[in-house]
Amino acid sequence: MRNGLSDAGYVRLDGKVGGGSDNGFDGLYIKESPDNITEIVIGEAKQWRQPSGGVDLSSGNSSSGLPPQMSDEWIADVILRLRQEGNNELADLLDANLDLIEKQVFAVDKHTGEIHIGKLN
Repeated sequence: MRNGLSDAGYVRLDGKVGGGSDNGFDGLYIKESPDNITEIVIGEAKQWRQPSGGVDLSSGNSSSGLPPQMSDEWIADVILRLRQEGNNELADLLDANLDLIEKQVFAVDKHTGEIHIGKLN
């Protein structure tokens, strides 16, 4: 994810929350023209499921209130947590450009080394 998007002209930002590497966005990438942001990619890194293929995203947690992973509600929750941790500049940037967000899942097949990329709505 990091190499492919960086090679395509995206700048990586830190979208992690909660002090741990497992919370927030696995990847947050911004593409800009000289004047403005043209695209934002929120990426999740997963392992390719064998033998059937595909990936598993978290379906959410009703007891903690965490929305399903990669849903619009989940993105809003991560933005809120960024704001609560004092990262207002990044939270403001994301809030102001929600229409530019593209959700992508990057999955690696550990058996073959293949990388699968899927775009979500």
